[in-house]
Amino acid sequence: MFARRLFDCISVGLSVSVSLVTLRAHWVLALLVAGAEVSTGVESPRTKAPTMADVLAASQPGDWRPLDPENTLYVEFASGQVVIELATEFAPRHVANVKALDARIARLSETVATDPSVPSAAITPASLAGAPASIPRDWFRPAARRFELDIATQDLERSYGAGLVALLDAVDRDDGAGGVTTLMRADYLRQTRADLASLPEVIGAYQACTAFKDAPPRAFRELGYLHRRHGEPALARADFLEYLKRAPTAVDAPIVRSYLESP
Repeated sequence: MFARRLFDCISVGLSVSVSLVTLRAHWVLALLVAGAEVSTGVESPRTKAPTMADVLAASQPGDWRPLDPENTLYVEFASGQVVIELATEFAPRHVANVKALDARIARLSETVATDPSVPSAAITPASLAGAPASIPRDWFRPAARRFELDIATQDLERSYGAGLVALLDAVDRDDGAGGVTTLMRADYLRQTRADLASLPEVIGAYQACTAFKDAPPRAFRELGYLHRRHGEPALARADFLEYLKRAPTAVDAPIVRSYLESP
């Protein structure tokens, strides 16, 4: 009963931590599948994804690290113990909230143990004042976004379109469409639609990216290459000039300048 109340009281912070742990698990799983594909040189069929038990069985000692005692939560259920490492990088305020609740419960538990007149039923969510009832998701969203975009970059490198598109859709739902995710979509379209007939559609995808204020400079460079290929030198020149304006010290800046100097 006590563990049940503890679980109820920390559900806000715990649900966030669990979802992030799950996200990490999917990331590890994706890397394992990618490793198998690289080693064989042939993309493996995706009819049956490995289970969590399969991933754990395939893990090596070097894949594990000790838990941080300061950020490890143990919850006892009738079915057994659950161990959760709180994600301070992703949800620092949620973790602080969980710790505040845990400390409050510990003090109430000591009171119940030393004073028989205080019933265990006194430990209720209402008695656990001292921690915020809710925390804006903005506190952890930037770190989660970086994590998701790292995975999306790996999916793009492996041309894993189904995972990439689904992940970019999720990021855009959370944060709104922007230059970074739109550029990834354009890159993927270019990978999968390399024929000349699809060139106008690919150009349109990169143009959509450059319309965002946070459009990466690379979007203008890629658009310049595409306009050159499409026989539009004036547009290509404007794209390359914008790229150099935004990234004047880029490693490939001399190459791009040579395009501007050539007839």
